[in-house]
Amino acid sequence: MKQLILHLLFLCISSLAFANNYQIISMYEKDALVTHRLLSFKVKDSGGNALDVKNVNVNVGCEAMIDIHFNNIFHIMCTEEMTVQGSIFLSNGELVSLTPFTVRQLGKVFSFPTDEPIGPSTEPSIALGRSIFANNCMSCHRTQPIEKGQTDTSVATALGTDPMKAAGLDTKFANDQQKLQSLVLYINEEL
Repeated sequence: MKQLILHLLFLCISSLAFANNYQIISMYEKDALVTHRLLSFKVKDSGGNALDVKNVNVNVGCEAMIDIHFNNIFHIMCTEEMTVQGSIFLSNGELVSLTPFTVRQLGKVFSFPTDEPIGPSTEPSIALGRSIFANNCMSCHRTQPIEKGQTDTSVATALGTDPMKAAGLDTKFANDQQKLQSLVLYINEEL
């Protein structure tokens, strides 16, 4: 009985939220909604104004998080093919239901290589820099490009500022010359 009451309450709140005509916009094309990929969405009101997201809940098999740079953007990643359902709690206290969408399975699950050096080499490499960027930087810098012409000092300084410092990237890479130089090499030559 308690679940039925909660479900009815959820439906009532959801229908009120839809009356405000919120837009939840995928930042990817429909055919890009696949497993093992960070899927980004932004929330706007009917006038196109960004709305801050306070929390996102999705079904089991998926994880959700609010973007650390933009409070109107949230990300979802699913590990299996499914129809994603959930709800978004806005900073203004309103609850919005996600329109269900299907995440399809990738033909081959892609995983990023480790950001640990391969073999005994201590020389910086583009491959190591690419791996470090993919595993640690891509989620934020997909939408915030980094200018070419970076130096070890400029990247180390950037790693020491929030939100990168809060994620521990300053201690993880700024004090490891091979990793830092590899990251700089990748940013300047391939990114």
